[in-house]
Amino acid sequence: MKILYIDRPKSEYLQESLYTGLCKVLGTHNIIEYPWNVRMHLNHRPYPKNLSKFSFKNLFASIQTQMNKNYDAVIVASCNPYTIGKYYELMDKIDKNIPRIFIDGGDFPELAGDLDRLGGRDVYEKIIAKKPFDLLFKREYALDKLYPENVYPFPMCFNYNLMPKLDKQYKYDVSFWAVESAKIRTDALTLLEDKFDCTSNGTVRNQVMKKYKRKGSSYLQEISSSKIGLNFRGAGWDTLRFWELTGMV
Repeated sequence: MKILYIDRPKSEYLQESLYTGLCKVLGTHNIIEYPWNVRMHLNHRPYPKNLSKFSFKNLFASIQTQMNKNYDAVIVASCNPYTIGKYYELMDKIDKNIPRIFIDGGDFPELAGDLDRLGGRDVYEKIIAKKPFDLLFKREYALDKLYPENVYPFPMCFNYNLMPKLDKQYKYDVSFWAVESAKIRTDALTLLEDKFDCTSNGTVRNQVMKKYKRKGSSYLQEISSSKIGLNFRGAGWDTLRFWELTGMV
């Protein structure tokens, strides 16, 4: 089975994780990227900006797929104006009998909710009016919302290929290193202030992602060095940190 994988040439957690899984199951030579995304193949920035990092063998296989114009299904891999726009450019050229799949990895429980924030809702509505998606997979699948029958929950995950060899020695008692993208995070960090070893290990308020000291594989090592690692929702309920923490167990 060959899949046309329409992506965004930026870091997208769910987009990269799904690509990795599809390559493992179907083989890189069967996943046709459009556009070809160098960020999904090279360690261009420290973890978590390289969730689909592969070997050079996979890199060359992905380049070779660009010559393939035949596919059995289409996946629109992210809820972003760029990705939706690329699909809209192609959709009339795609065989009408080929399944069309939309991955809504955005932060909002409404279908394609991120497009209301980022732009692109008008293009999405034009797509739906022409030919609705056959399947939709949603990261923020809320239990108190009603979705069409062809919408399925699709949370984030953790790529064990990226797991470093962990030194299981505890350095910290309680840790939560995160920006305050939701009120519950601010509340938690306020409650933790000056308790346990939080202040000394950096579990404090007003953190900025660009200034994180813990990056790359050392970040995962540091998480595993905590006796208690905390997680609270961010812009969306489903967070990468939840899957990182469970991946350490």
